[in-house]
Amino acid sequence: MRMMTTPVFTFSNLKTDPRQLAVVEMAFAQLEISEKPILLKIGSELTMTEDSVSVMLTQEETRLFDPGTCLNIQLRGLSKDGKVTSSKVFCADIDPALSDKVLKLEEG
Repeated sequence: MRMMTTPVFTFSNLKTDPRQLAVVEMAFAQLEISEKPILLKIGSELTMTEDSVSVMLTQEETRLFDPGTCLNIQLRGLSKDGKVTSSKVFCADIDPALSDKVLKLEEG
């Protein structure tokens, strides 16, 4: 993942329809730096289909991560009967950007 971009992270081929869960969250952490998540995306912040969950991060959100370390990503869900499931933790390398300017479309 490159900083100052708008990356999309997708968990697919899920065994359970995530839209049927009471709570769904995607957590982003850098376990080499801290055990606490840096960013959590929950519910309506996620795009869900019958077998996948996706999220697009903003340029500003990618600034939260330190380049040169692993970005740990995990999907978790809570069923309506109280059972919690989770994916394994995935690692994405973080590449720096030469500019930290947020690119925007001109209005008008």
